[in-house]
Amino acid sequence: VGYFFPYVRIYDNGVPKYVPPSSYVATTYMQKFVSNIAGILPWTICAGITNGRVQNITKTEMDFTNEDLENLYQMNANPIVYKINNGYCINSESTAQVFPYSSLSMIHSREALIDLENRLYDMLLRYQWNFNTPEIRAQIKYRADSICKDMLDNDAFYDFWNVCDETNNTDYVIDLQMGVLDTYVEVVKGMGIIVNNITIMKKGDIQSMGFK
Repeated sequence: VGYFFPYVRIYDNGVPKYVPPSSYVATTYMQKFVSNIAGILPWTICAGITNGRVQNITKTEMDFTNEDLENLYQMNANPIVYKINNGYCINSESTAQVFPYSSLSMIHSREALIDLENRLYDMLLRYQWNFNTPEIRAQIKYRADSICKDMLDNDAFYDFWNVCDETNNTDYVIDLQMGVLDTYVEVVKGMGIIVNNITIMKKGDIQSMGFK
């Protein structure tokens, strides 16, 4: 679940109306699946002025102060804000999971995991009712590694690890006519906050300190 705020103003047959932002936010997210823009993936973060713009609205119900944004950020709410010269955009990409804070507190992490789960499901479906042998388990691991490597190469993960051998396919599991694939992933993170430190130095300091 992701919470988006505030209401947005639209014109319905020339009449201004404030409506919930859900459908307009959904359109922003759907652009990842209906557009042909290079580099846009199912787990692309829909926030900020590049990929998080909210189209076809003329105003928001309220404007936020910096204190408002800090409070909303702590609540894991996603405010829609106006960026000068760039229009309205979603300012964060939090899920409703406030505590414990983890990768699952970010919408793009959920999206990457959904894509991974779907790909692994399609792959594993081919192996249903195959024999649980070392050879078959090795095939499953190879295909799972290929899926994860493809997603890693497209910036979904920092790293991954798949296990499908005798350590998790024990005699007990095999006797139940089951197979087990354990997948571990480190989901990539975005830069929701960027800090720029500017230090003023005297002439010659940079060269003398070896910064160049």
